[in-house]
Amino acid sequence: MDSGKSSILNLIDYCFGGKSNELDYDEIKSKGRTAYLEVDLNGSLTTFERVLHHDDSLIKVYNSSYNKINSVYPKLCSPDTKTEQPDGWVSDLILEKLNIPNVKIKESKIRDDATAYRLSFRDLMKLLYLKQKKVAGENLMDASNGPILNKNVEIQKFVYGVHDDQLSELNIELQSNTRRLNELNIKADNIRDFLKSTDSLNVNDKEVMELRGNITNIENEIAKLTNEQSNANLISLEFKKQLNELDVFLNANKRKYDKNKESLDSLIRLKSTYEHDLQCINTSSKFKTHKVESNKNLSFDCPLCESKLKIDSPVLSENDILDEAKSLKNRIQGCKGSIDSLNQNQDSLLSDIKDLEKTIANIRGKFDKDNISFISPLVETMNTLHNSKKIVYSQLASIEKNIKLKNKLNESTDEIANKAKTISTIKASIKSVENELESIDEIMQKLTGEFLYLMRHSKLSNNYGSSIDKKFLPVFRGREYSSISSGGVRTIMSVNLYLSRLRYLLKNGGHLPTFLMLDTPGQNIGRYARVKDCEDNLSDPTIYEEIYKQVVEVKNLAEQKSKNYQIIIVDNDLANCLKVDDYNLVKRFDKSDKQFEKGLIFDA
Repeated sequence: MDSGKSSILNLIDYCFGGKSNELDYDEIKSKGRTAYLEVDLNGSLTTFERVLHHDDSLIKVYNSSYNKINSVYPKLCSPDTKTEQPDGWVSDLILEKLNIPNVKIKESKIRDDATAYRLSFRDLMKLLYLKQKKVAGENLMDASNGPILNKNVEIQKFVYGVHDDQLSELNIELQSNTRRLNELNIKADNIRDFLKSTDSLNVNDKEVMELRGNITNIENEIAKLTNEQSNANLISLEFKKQLNELDVFLNANKRKYDKNKESLDSLIRLKSTYEHDLQCINTSSKFKTHKVESNKNLSFDCPLCESKLKIDSPVLSENDILDEAKSLKNRIQGCKGSIDSLNQNQDSLLSDIKDLEKTIANIRGKFDKDNISFISPLVETMNTLHNSKKIVYSQLASIEKNIKLKNKLNESTDEIANKAKTISTIKASIKSVENELESIDEIMQKLTGEFLYLMRHSKLSNNYGSSIDKKFLPVFRGREYSSISSGGVRTIMSVNLYLSRLRYLLKNGGHLPTFLMLDTPGQNIGRYARVKDCEDNLSDPTIYEEIYKQVVEVKNLAEQKSKNYQIIIVDNDLANCLKVDDYNLVKRFDKSDKQFEKGLIFDA
């Protein structure tokens, strides 16, 4: 049985929209059903849910932690552009949360007929995830596929901010995001107005817990009656207790009904005021169409406020009057919607009140007439309790719905803030493009500096000629990556390529998260088991440990720059050079030691 350590990284990638063909772990194939991923995207705690083994399955995205997903409405996103879902492509959502502009990238800047692709988070994952088969692989960064390699080059130019043909794309993106921001504001206002109209803006989990407690109490009483059928005194006490509980529910509903009635009256008055203002504006508009004498001393009554106005007083334009009339019509329509909603709520409350009054009257009548000898006290009491339970469940469902709406409002508020941040980022990008673009040579010089630093500390022999070429691929001993035959050397080059990119981003920033996943970076290196000394399988443990020392140095660099970052590594060994404070060991698999789990899925 495989341990399934690589599957951990593949599951993360799958939740971000990756393909299921990477999930070749037997236990996942036979027993895995659904994957959940909780992640912090730019300060927004987000949970992804995706069914396994179906590349076209939708991805549910919850704007909450995993343990709170039942209290929020998920976004339904497609994993790719080939399938459609209500909330669009998951890549767009991730880019938006990361405040990365959603631009189009040409496959090649040299060819005029080169296809332009929408930037995808899948493109960026190539720069964030060094898979096991890519470590020391001959096809690093799709080097053997010319068109894809060119596309990767253009994407990295965008990441590092060296594209000079993105201005129009950024302006279009700015327009689109501004339009979306306005839509989000309208959506949030509508939800807020509804919650205000139903007096549910301040609803909280405490009310839910109280109602659930009431349901639990009722269910406990039903259980007691079932177990104590012969106890008539208990039945009488339960009748009295139930009457008291029903009275509490009845009084609470009556108070809510009266409060809603006050809100309804206020809305009706507000609607009348808006209608009066609209009538006055319409009158004003008609008045403007009449010709009047050009006597500057002539005055008349304002149709809106009835104050005296001179004929030569400043006037609003017809467009302003039409806009105000349109605004009033929208407010009137909003009032109508709130009034209708409140009326429906009142009808529901009135129905509950009547049901409660009827139930209470029936219970009291039967209790007062002492008809216990003619009907089963158990059946009557349990029916009453079940009726009460239904009423409380109805109230609970209403409150839970409003809590979800409130959470949706909070989610919309967060989206508005994030969208505003995205707009700010796009504006800054536009300004950067307009003012000063960093040249590709400067970028290459900085990247080469980071790569050269890592290679000099790699403990490799014949250490010279390290750089990053124009294709953003590593060079060592003056030879291109594809010309290096040693698997061990290619391992160091590929790992250091990704580490140098992360170091650059921590120092200079860019359109890429400071995040990295490495799968078995020590492969092709002898680690701690001495083998025949040859470069195809480097055997010096110091070379292996140097990889982890450079990872620790990234940690120190991030602390110096006050930047957040994350590196996730799965490997067959744990370097001896690491201190406890240098890492967070999340999971260890060991088939020979019973104190550790055998693998990712060990009980299948």
